Amino acid sequence: MENDQVYKAGDYKQMTNSEKIDFMYKVHCGEISIFEEGGYDFSEAGTDFHVVEDEFIAHPESLESEDILHILRIFNDGCFEITWQFHMAAMVFKNCAYYGKSRICFYLEHLQEVPENGQFHGWHFPIQWLMGEETFSVLKEAVLEQTEQTKEILLQILDEIDVYETEKEELKNVIISGTD
Repeated sequence: MENDQVYKAGDYKQMTNSEKIDFMYKVHCGEISIFEEGGYDFSEAGTDFHVVEDEFIAHPESLESEDILHILRIFNDGCFEITWQFHMAAMVFKNCAYYGKSRICFYLEHLQEVPENGQFHGWHFPIQWLMGEETFSVLKEAVLEQTEQTKEILLQILDEIDVYETEKEELKNVIISGTD
């Protein structure tokens, strides 16, 4: 969708994933309003926005690596509707969980792509969710393949997370020792 185009209901159906992510970003920034004139009811664009969001969350397999990179670059913790950022973090996590080690490695290798003002949602939530029971062992394997710079970023993130204390310490030990 070009900047000079006006969003029309249903446009998302003809969009590529990249265009859908741009659409989400434009909603996040207020470039595309999701409310009717009075400001309280969702417009058709608002309904479509939630359909796109729900699609990406429900179907993590639909997002390719480049789509994840695109999402990482648009995180903005200052977004006026913070739950949208939370949903993007869920998209990243679910995609990593779906594709496993290779996608977790990709995510970790691109942590620096997350803007500074988006790191709370772009770093902390996906990492802490990856520390959960179902993905923790794969996260540890992926960490072992990271550069020293990425490991330093991970240590910084872990210092700022206050959940999964046991897993956090175990992951720090993996990073520091270089073994699982």
